[in-house]
Amino acid sequence: AALKQAAAANQAALRQYVWVQHTAVSHKGEEKSTKDEQVRYDAAGKLIKTPLAASAPPDKKRGLRGKAVEGKVEELKQYMASVVDLVERYVPPQPAQLQEAFKAGKVMTGTDAAGLTRMEFRNYVLPGDLMTLSFDMKASQIRRIEVSTALEKDPVTLSVGFQNLPDGTNYAALTTVNAVAKEIVVTIAARSHVKAAP
Repeated sequence: AALKQAAAANQAALRQYVWVQHTAVSHKGEEKSTKDEQVRYDAAGKLIKTPLAASAPPDKKRGLRGKAVEGKVEELKQYMASVVDLVERYVPPQPAQLQEAFKAGKVMTGTDAAGLTRMEFRNYVLPGDLMTLSFDMKASQIRRIEVSTALEKDPVTLSVGFQNLPDGTNYAALTTVNAVAKEIVVTIAARSHVKAAP
């Protein structure tokens, strides 16, 4: 109940803000692209992202090699869109989805080494996934989320660190997605939060 209430209250508070989201994509250890977007919630609670800047695309190669490179770039873009969609299914946790998981008996609770309440959600979004949430009962805030799931049948892990804004609103400050089979690492950093004009 505390987690559901905290998630709902925090989500309502976060909807008052506009912030910048910086996304960086690396493939085989080499940074391939970056982009900055202004992010906010609309009246229905859906995230709206407006592009601010993106890294310049590499020079186009000519001939067959150029077409192969373009094909790989397009494939990577489509995969990245799928990664972002997947992240948004877990973060931030939706109060109704949390409640449903508890009712279905899909949650195991305990305490971690830092004294935080540790909750393990099995089959939370996809069959076979595991979401581990570290919750600070005293502050009624999520501190960390770790997810082990799959995308296009490939294993994917998400690690999300949360921080607080000056008014106490909790937000996903840094998300790291690791798609080991594709050798892709995505980092999503949220920053520069400001309250939107009413």
